[in-house]
Amino acid sequence: MNVAKKPMSLAEGNWNSELYFLNGSPVDPDSNDGVNHQVRFYLSDGTSISCYVQSQSSDWKRLSILIDINGDKKPNKFGRDVFMFEYLIYVNPNHIYYPFVGKIVPDFGNGISSRSALLSNSAWNCHKNQQGTPCAAVIVRDGWRIADDYPW
Repeated sequence: MNVAKKPMSLAEGNWNSELYFLNGSPVDPDSNDGVNHQVRFYLSDGTSISCYVQSQSSDWKRLSILIDINGDKKPNKFGRDVFMFEYLIYVNPNHIYYPFVGKIVPDFGNGISSRSALLSNSAWNCHKNQQGTPCAAVIVRDGWRIADDYPW
C-alpha cells in the first residue's frame, strides 16, 4: 500500500464524526462502545482506511476496518462510499464465527447470512431503509460488482 499521509490516532480525528448510515441517519460518534484503539490513514489515491479493535464480548474480539473509497469527501455513507470489513482476532472455539478467525471478511460477510437476508429490510442490513454496514458483503458475494438490485 502506498500511504500518502501518516496515520492519525483517535485524538487527531474521529473516524465517524461525519459518517452516515445508508438510510441517511448519522452515526453517533460516541456510540463506539468497546473501541480500544483506532487509527486512520490515507492512501495515495485518497482512500481512507480506519481500523479499531473492538471487544464484542468475552467470546470474541475483532479488528474493524472501514474503507472510505473517496476519503473525506461526501457522502461518507455506508454502502455508498464507506465499506466495513472485519478481522476476527479471537473467537471462542464453540462460537459460530470460529472458522473465520484470522481472516478478513466483509462485515456480516462470513457466509452465515444469505444474500437475501443481507438485502432484507431488517436492522443493520444492506437496505436503503437500514444502516448498510454489510453492503460490502453483498458486493463481494456478487463477484465484486454492483448488481442491479443493489440498494442505491
